[in-house]
Amino acid sequence: MPEPSTPRDLRLDFFRGVSLILIFIDHIPENILSYFTLQAVTFFDAAEVFIFISGFTAALVYGRRLTSKGALSRRCSSNFSRLFSTSCRYTF
Repeated sequence: MPEPSTPRDLRLDFFRGVSLILIFIDHIPENILSYFTLQAVTFFDAAEVFIFISGFTAALVYGRRLTSKGALSRRCSSNFSRLFSTSCRYTF
């Protein structure tokens, strides 16, 4: 297996693991620990955090490849940025 060009960011893996633990705690009925998770104090829970961090990780990994390739990749990158801006506009 070839060596990666950049080292893996362990902070992203750590917070994905923490969010998986919080998801597990939230799904246990009548659990005291669920009073201290994100679901108890916010309008979202750890599943959204996990999805956000996974998407951020994918953008870090594949974003460099999209910008370094040819015209097709630029078109995909432009479509992605248009899709992202549209979803942000309707979300916020």
